Parts: sequence; structure tokens; C-alpha cells
Amino acid sequence: MAPDTSRTAIDAVFGGRRRKLQLTLGCIGELERICGAGIGEIQLRLAGHRFYAADLRETVRLGLIGGGEDLAGAEALMRFNFDQQPLATHLQLAADLLSAAVAGVEPEGNGVTERSDAPATSPSGTAPAA
Repeated sequence: MAPDTSRTAIDAVFGGRRRKLQLTLGCIGELERICGAGIGEIQLRLAGHRFYAADLRETVRLGLIGGGEDLAGAEALMRFNFDQQPLATHLQLAADLLSAAVAGVEPEGNGVTERSDAPATSPSGTAPAA
């Protein structure tokens, strides 16, 4: 039986379709090696807008790999969907991936693109009384 990784994986639209992205422990080690900083420092650089291009690119690329994309597929996705766009386009995705790896995500609604402006409902599924 495969381990439950939903607490550190996110779902996001990238390359025209919804994908699972995850920074596994091995991916985190590779990210830290490439960026020359620990995962916490990379998070701080993103939050403070003092990031390097590799902080964003490698976070997303390794998130694709950790989510199940093969190396060549991840690189092709990056070439056509990351490299041709402004870096800020992917800032939130990279930040969400790092946050999920460090702090986890709620098992339900763990996608970064699943936010809703709908009013909250009670546990029974009905809207609260006004």
C-alpha cells in the first residue's frame, strides 16, 4: 500500500491542466543543493521578494518531479510553461509548494487553485441562519 502523501502535495493548474506537485524529501535536498540555501531560507527569500530565479524555477520543476512527472517531462513543461513567462507568474505556486512541504496542507481542499468566494456552510451542508 502506498503511503498517504496528501498532507504535503498540492494540486495546481500548470501547463494547461491540473497536476499534482510535491516536494518530497529527496526533492527538498536537491532544491537546497541547487539554490545553496535551506528550505526555510528559500521560503524567506520568496516572501521577502529577494529570491533568485532558481528559487522559483527549481521549486516548481522539483515539485512536478515529486508529484510524479518524469525528468524529461518536467523539463519540457518548464521550458514551455515557465521559462517563457515572467518570474512573478509562478511566485505563488512556488510559495505554496514550499509551504506544503514545511507545514503541510489540509487533506481536503489542498489545491492552490481551489479557493472559493462562496459563503461558509455549516457541517451539515446548509448555510448558516442569518
